[in-house]
Amino acid sequence: MMELLYGDSYDALKILYTVICAISIPVLFYVFSPALLARSIHDGGLGDTNVKETVLMEGEGETSIEKEAYRSMLSFVIPAYNEELRLPIMLNETLSFLEKKGDEVVKTLAAACKRKHACGKSLNRPFEVLLIDDGSSDNTSDVFKRFVNKNKSTYSFATFRLIRLTENRGKGAALKAGMIRARSEFSLMVDADGATDINDLLSLSRGMNTHQIVIGSRAHLAKKSKAKRTFVRNLLMIAFHFFVSILCSASINDTQCGFKLFTREASYCLFSNLHLQRWAFDTEIIILAEKLKIPMNEIGVNWQEIEGSKLDTSKFSLIVASVGMLRDMICVNLCYSLGIWKFPSYISADVS
Repeated sequence: MMELLYGDSYDALKILYTVICAISIPVLFYVFSPALLARSIHDGGLGDTNVKETVLMEGEGETSIEKEAYRSMLSFVIPAYNEELRLPIMLNETLSFLEKKGDEVVKTLAAACKRKHACGKSLNRPFEVLLIDDGSSDNTSDVFKRFVNKNKSTYSFATFRLIRLTENRGKGAALKAGMIRARSEFSLMVDADGATDINDLLSLSRGMNTHQIVIGSRAHLAKKSKAKRTFVRNLLMIAFHFFVSILCSASINDTQCGFKLFTREASYCLFSNLHLQRWAFDTEIIILAEKLKIPMNEIGVNWQEIEGSKLDTSKFSLIVASVGMLRDMICVNLCYSLGIWKFPSYISADVS
């Protein structure tokens, strides 16, 4: 009937419909591919059988994750993929800092801790170091084990744990595996390359007095480094920040810095509900935190490029990576807006 009424126009409409379907189906598949990947049970969660844990050094009697008395004050959660060369340098710098300033860090965080009944307990080992090996093909795990065995007497103030993903899942999945298994009142996600100055931990710790998430920011360094970047990199950076402000957050200037401090409650709530497994996972964390009204603050940190980055910096690769991150942000917004993913409930620590 339609064909009789419209003749050639009907044929044109059929062709147009076919073309639209041919284009829209692969586009929709591309946009929602992170959501399809997130349905995998191998996402770093507590039920992921591909996550293997080894406790390398632990305090006397520390046998149960449930025992409040054996929780540390601060966990350093370090995702690592093929970091056998840079990891020992970062660990030495971090633990040397804690030797000198550890008491001040503990005192500052104890003052910020809302669960006074837990933070007031004496801590045999106030710090916990979790390395999450994201399916490395080099000797990252063995290097970490050797480091711990060599320095266990020197750094007796810390517990060391190794968490291994049997296959590479991405930085988001690695951090999820570590953050939800941390046994401390506070958790710091920190990169294995040591690009952020560990001395800035004190600044972030002070910020926890009034916030439950403090984000290290490199925004103040942007103007200084702008002249050193190519036109393409500057253009991509401007475009990325524009889309972040529209799709993620207009209040956080640097969502991607790998130096973020969380309370125990905030880290478990956010990372146990994290879906994105690759580079753009930070944007989902920020979106969740803002939706749940978890108090966040952004503090400037000192940061420098460390040789050995896993990111391909060729123009084509940067464009592909930027498009991929934009796709991930669109996917996150659509999944939460359409109810495909549900916002979790959040209960803050009791202030009493």
